[in-house]
Amino acid sequence: MVTLVNTIDLATNDPNWFGMIGFVDEKVAGMVVGRRIQLFFSEQNICCDTVFFVRKEFRGTLLIKRLIREFEKWGSSDEDCVGVQLNAFAGGDNERGAKLAEVLGFPRVGFITYKKRK
Repeated sequence: MVTLVNTIDLATNDPNWFGMIGFVDEKVAGMVVGRRIQLFFSEQNICCDTVFFVRKEFRGTLLIKRLIREFEKWGSSDEDCVGVQLNAFAGGDNERGAKLAEVLGFPRVGFITYKKRK
């Protein structure tokens, strides 16, 4: 059984932040933390995730879809936000994560590059 707990309400009343922990059979399985930010060179806001993590043994379950939907619901309910953004699933299976996001209605936009320090 998947259970979601809104952690931001427990920690702060700041409406610019969202946080949720997902449990599967009473075990911590994943989490999402996001925030509302103002876009550069614009008066508009966007809701974007800052942390999105699902433990390996729970990937491929409905948990990630539920976390994404709850985050999307939060961002979409904010009249000041023009959109909801999911970032790269760094350290995980990026292609699989991107495909899931697309299936859930989040098309790919732009790209991210990364260079390791020497």
